[in-house]
Amino acid sequence: MRPSFAHCVFYFLLAACCPLALAQSDITVSVELDKSIITIGELLQCKFLVRHDSTLRITDLIGAKHLEEFKVKDSDVIVPFEENGQVVEGRMFKLTAYELGEHVIPAVEIRYLDQDQVQKSVFSTPAAVTVRSVDPQKLPGSDIRGLKGLKLLESALGQIILWVLAGAGIASAGLLVFIKLGKRTQVDPDRFLTPAERALKALGELEKNSFPADGQAKTYYAGVSTIVRRFLEEQFRFPALEYTTREINRFLNDKAFDSSVQKVLARILEECDTIKFTDFKPQQHAIRQLSKRAEEVVNLVQATMVAPQTEIEAKAS
Repeated sequence: MRPSFAHCVFYFLLAACCPLALAQSDITVSVELDKSIITIGELLQCKFLVRHDSTLRITDLIGAKHLEEFKVKDSDVIVPFEENGQVVEGRMFKLTAYELGEHVIPAVEIRYLDQDQVQKSVFSTPAAVTVRSVDPQKLPGSDIRGLKGLKLLESALGQIILWVLAGAGIASAGLLVFIKLGKRTQVDPDRFLTPAERALKALGELEKNSFPADGQAKTYYAGVSTIVRRFLEEQFRFPALEYTTREINRFLNDKAFDSSVQKVLARILEECDTIKFTDFKPQQHAIRQLSKRAEEVVNLVQATMVAPQTEIEAKAS
């Protein structure tokens, strides 16, 4: 789908206004693409990175609904980290497109609360992506052409050539699948982990970070909160990363979730909210215990998911 003239004018004006908005706040949004030209069906990695002061709170992360021109193959939340005195967070998408031509990753609105708890927003700049045919000699808008020289195939030699080409095509396809599966295994070793295993691994990696030692308590607590919320999102299939702590509690209440485990979970999320959005400074022993408490709550939630199934199997036997 080609962007219309009106779309181009809108994105130009929006991009021109963005620097003025960014200059007035301690927040910037960048869009990073691993490539700007792809062939049809090829994967494109797109990162939306929000860099902001630790006193700001992002309330609306980028969702797949903003990328209607593309097919979203995968997405992940970028765990907050500290860089040059600012917090960096965002989302990563793996995209592709099946229509040739010029496409646009549109400007996306990011909503946040400033240090006075006033709702504000900032926009990313649009990014252009060109989708080309695997055969550069193809006409625009087409990517599949009919076979020529069918008369050749009517002869015995043509039949032999056909079988040789078919065999070579099957062998090439098998080799390509093998290579892609091998690359996927190397690039994404966590693919077959359970939500709980991924969360525990992420907490272990965050624990190695120097945030607590460097006095970056807000960033550290934000990272723990993101990991726990992403675990809940994957485990229960609801947008926990976009929910407030109160909304998460309401969701789990509706699911008749174990009340004792829910209290422990709510206590950690509320504590993370307090550190992220106020000037309260936690004591060092509380910071050191946070990751361990988060690991315990992940294991508790996982246990409550396994226990009912175990009881059903016991009754059946």
